[in-house]
Amino acid sequence: MISLSIQISYSMTLSDFVILLLFFQSPQENKLMNSLHEYQVPLQRYVALMDLQEKNEKLFYKLLIDNVEELLPVVYGWGKVLEVLKN
Repeated sequence: MISLSIQISYSMTLSDFVILLLFFQSPQENKLMNSLHEYQVPLQRYVALMDLQEKNEKLFYKLLIDNVEELLPVVYGWGKVLEVLKN
C-alpha cells in the first residue's frame, strides 16, 4: 500500500499538484465569496480583494478567474477611480 502511494506521487507532474492545490482551495474560495457578498458598499469589496491579493495572491487570482463577471468590475473599476483621485 505504501509503495503504491509512492508510485502514484512519483507519477504526478507539477501541474497535477497545482490542480490538487486549486481543488483544495475551493471551500476557502466559497467562504471568501460569501463574505464579499455581505459587503453593502462596493468599495469595501475592493478593499477586501486588495487585502486578499497581498495575503494570498494565488487565491486572489483563482477567485478572480472563477468569478470574472462579478469581480472584474470591482477590481478594475475601483482601482481606476482611486488612481484618478490620486492624480
